[in-house]
Amino acid sequence: MDNPVPGANFEVRHFDSLPSTQEFLKELLRRGEPVDGVVIRANRQEQGRGRLGRSWSSPVGGSYQSLAVADPVGVLRRPQLPLLVALGIAQVLDTAGVKVAVKWPNDLYLPLSGGWRPSGDQTGQTGQGSSSSAIPGKLGGILCEYVRGHLLVGVGLNVANRPPAPAGALEDLEVEAVSDWVLQGVSRALQDAQEQGDQDIAGLLPERLGRFDLLRGCRLRVDTQEGTVEGRYLGVSPEGFMLLDSASGVAEIRSGRIGITDAPAHRAKRSGSR
Repeated sequence: MDNPVPGANFEVRHFDSLPSTQEFLKELLRRGEPVDGVVIRANRQEQGRGRLGRSWSSPVGGSYQSLAVADPVGVLRRPQLPLLVALGIAQVLDTAGVKVAVKWPNDLYLPLSGGWRPSGDQTGQTGQGSSSSAIPGKLGGILCEYVRGHLLVGVGLNVANRPPAPAGALEDLEVEAVSDWVLQGVSRALQDAQEQGDQDIAGLLPERLGRFDLLRGCRLRVDTQEGTVEGRYLGVSPEGFMLLDSASGVAEIRSGRIGITDAPAHRAKRSGSR
């Protein structure tokens, strides 16, 4: 297969079915095989997973891939990286005429429709967005892991498959085209992370998130290990952490289960295709 990322030295290996593209790369690493620049794609995954070990349904019709980049000194080991990767993918898709939104810290969604209002516990954190209380339109997510001196980036997106409601899909698009756009977006993010220092990345991140931010203008409830925090979403810090205007002041949240309690009335029109 031709390299879908101009200027990037990727080797794409395609499989009909795998338990997990991410675990396949890990197995290659355990066997001592060179994987720098290797991209593993599968038509379906039997044991796909996301952040915090959550399962991810991966039937035929979706885009599933993982890539490995040698990073022995940890240049890419940054807390902002999953968000940077999500943004890189959103930017490339936007250039291709495909509108998506980024949800902190590592998810891609269809933009919320103008008439949507939260009802009950809108968590959007389970599996493929299959919970009846989930934020609608989840397309997929990003998983970044460091294994044996390598960064592994896994990305799964719903395309021609039919995910359970209320998840979304990039309907009417070719899976291979979406996979190539995703790889271009990941490459863009990794180049930024490699070429720019921490201060430069920190300065760019809040501005870049801007119009792609799914949570912009929303009031949230976030369940953290320390307890529940409620307030108005302010965006992200330069380090990539969520900022929430709570009753006790501005809270910096590093990890948590997010629920939308109120959303602005005017949102971008939902569109997953050109």
